Amino acid sequence: MAITPKRSIAILGLWLALVAAVACGGGGGAPAENGALGANEGYHHPMVGRAAPDFVGEAPVGGWLPLVNLRGKPIALLIYKPSAPFARELVMAIGAHRNDPDLVPTVFLGVATDTMENIKRFGAESGDALPTLRDPGTIALSYGVGETPSLILLDSKRFVRFRLDGFAGARFRDRVAAALDAIRKLPSLGSGEAPNVAIEYSTRPRAPIVTGRDLDGHPVDRGESKGQVLALVFFDQECPHCQRDLPRLAQAVRALRGRGVRALGVSSRDLDGRMRAFLHEHDVDFPVVIDPERENFRRFGSTNTPDLFIIDREGYVRFREHGDRPDRAEITALELRLALGDDPKALAATLPMGRFVGDGVCAACHEREHRDWLMTPHSIAWDSLAQGDKFRDPECVRCHVTGMGQPGGFVSPETTLQMVNIQCEVCHGMAGGHAAGGHAAGGHAAGKAVGGAAHAGSPGVDPDAMGKVCVSCHTGKFVLNFSLDEALPLVAHQDHP
Repeated sequence: MAITPKRSIAILGLWLALVAAVACGGGGGAPAENGALGANEGYHHPMVGRAAPDFVGEAPVGGWLPLVNLRGKPIALLIYKPSAPFARELVMAIGAHRNDPDLVPTVFLGVATDTMENIKRFGAESGDALPTLRDPGTIALSYGVGETPSLILLDSKRFVRFRLDGFAGARFRDRVAAALDAIRKLPSLGSGEAPNVAIEYSTRPRAPIVTGRDLDGHPVDRGESKGQVLALVFFDQECPHCQRDLPRLAQAVRALRGRGVRALGVSSRDLDGRMRAFLHEHDVDFPVVIDPERENFRRFGSTNTPDLFIIDREGYVRFREHGDRPDRAEITALELRLALGDDPKALAATLPMGRFVGDGVCAACHEREHRDWLMTPHSIAWDSLAQGDKFRDPECVRCHVTGMGQPGGFVSPETTLQMVNIQCEVCHGMAGGHAAGGHAAGGHAAGKAVGGAAHAGSPGVDPDAMGKVCVSCHTGKFVLNFSLDEALPLVAHQDHP
């Protein structure tokens, strides 16, 4: 019998009710140290106090469950691989405490990185001790979980309060005991609050102050840029990504310098005294601060270079970009103009017709929709392909990239890495032509133009037209449990997928 969207939602609701079964009883009180834990584990893990990364996982009964659906409840989250040593013992040890009502409304939830078939088999073998979602490929990565299981306890506001990894070997029993003790204390730990300055990709906090001296020894005063847009980039001379990206940034800044845009670089050292030569070689003509103690890096939470912040005239972080990509100059120019206050609709009308521009350009205006996309399997389509040898087969590649063989589209991962994955333009068509009434669905990886799917700013989306785009790839031998009726609501951007 086919599962209709309504029946799928009903089944998912019943499964969610099962997920909400609670943990065993226990007393409150302050967390106590445990001999099984190290200095940076448990209540003192570096992740404690931070907002938990959001995610959406696939339920075994069908449908997708976002973490946001569990708002207002403490969560005991176990991320694991069913094939990992001690995984079954750990799941059963934790799951055995779900049905005691003393800790209402704590939710027990597993996230497994495996195929749905293996997850269901593992659930049957463990007596379905722990309701478990399938990780589409992004959850363990966003939490930094590797081969061994990790237990992460979240308070009712989804802040991390406890984390313990390394459930294996001789310390297994002690660590399980420490984990269960923490679960009992979870409801008594209260709720966390957001830090004063949380630098996140999709938020706009006030930028910290940059201090230091430029290469001429002059002190840097951010006050000089008040009322201007600042492009602040953290980089290292020996970083190959920085060497490729800095010239693109400099190009974008020069074009808008007359409108009040300036740039500032921050590097931790002047390698071999060659910083001036390095800047000249890479066509960089903006001042650079040497930050030997990496104080500025720490203030901005910058750990990987290049790391670019676009700070608006009021001193708020408007955009943040990590790493290098071939279209950096185009993306940075668009972000700088948005930070200057240019009309987004007028900017959209200038996007080039007849070629793909990539998700980085789309995300500058469509931030919420881009966040939705990041939680779908579309956003990791290339990663799933690259794990085997299928990335060598053009028939497979065309459905895991954007605009293959078309102007601006995917050519190879070496030259057009920014066009991997199933991006915005696969469903909505090439980004040019906003002023003419929005996108038409088409321009997708298969290269077939399909009209009718409306741009996000239009009254709605034509399911028939969008469906033709979907089935151009989700067809024949490449389909695994694909249902168009269930798939379309997951990518509608009306709520989290």
